[in-house]
Amino acid sequence: MSTFLASIEKEEIVTSATRCILKTDLLEQIVTISNALYEAKSRENLFDALNSGCFALGFDLFTLSCNKPSGRAMILDSTFTTVSSEFLRDYDHLGWYDDDAMAARIVSGDGPFAWNSQHDKFSEVRKQSYVDFLHANSLCSGIMVPLAGRNGTVGMLGLISLRQSLFERELIAAVTIIANAAAARAELLGLVGHVSSDEAQALHTLSERQYEILRWIAEGKSNSSIAVIMGLNERAVRFHVSEILRKLGIATRNQAIGILQASEAAIRPRK
Repeated sequence: MSTFLASIEKEEIVTSATRCILKTDLLEQIVTISNALYEAKSRENLFDALNSGCFALGFDLFTLSCNKPSGRAMILDSTFTTVSSEFLRDYDHLGWYDDDAMAARIVSGDGPFAWNSQHDKFSEVRKQSYVDFLHANSLCSGIMVPLAGRNGTVGMLGLISLRQSLFERELIAAVTIIANAAAARAELLGLVGHVSSDEAQALHTLSERQYEILRWIAEGKSNSSIAVIMGLNERAVRFHVSEILRKLGIATRNQAIGILQASEAAIRPRK
């Protein structure tokens, strides 16, 4: 089993006492979709991998939003979406965001969840009216996965079905794996938006050696490879990597790569 599955705790994917592991076909789909996401070399490749994965799991539409400054931007200015522009226009024009209970759950970081426009009921008239609006547009059910962003930003992957469906916990767990793989790849490809002023300033605090190490990290080099290239010992490289993360105020190498690529995209001359 691929190592990216190890982070999913068993109780998050077990649906009953008699079913202790993911179905073999679903497991194979997770591996296939995730591998396609990790191998995406461009924006178009990533879109195609997500679109194919969406259909493979039995969904019809998807939305991926990464590192958006607000919940409204997360819905209306997504990184990728196959939801119609007409629906998004009406969503904005009718002011549904303030009554969108799903968006509120995503922004709150409430965890992955499934929804169904026929079964979900709200006592508040406007919230229920929004669910009816979804149903009227044939957006019948789906799975939403909040994605943590940096500097207080928000994001999500939403898979949408045009049929009334109830989703088991194992499928929600599978979509969560795919959501995190897609978000990580989007960040590596520099699709998460421009670097913030704070991040740009933090980049300038890196020493020349640390900046060079960050560039090698972005090339996919390991600490041991960077040590050989730069004539350092691996312990020194590990120290500088930890300093890079500390200065940028982030936790992972992927986030550091995303900041570097966003920064370089911002200063790249337009053709």
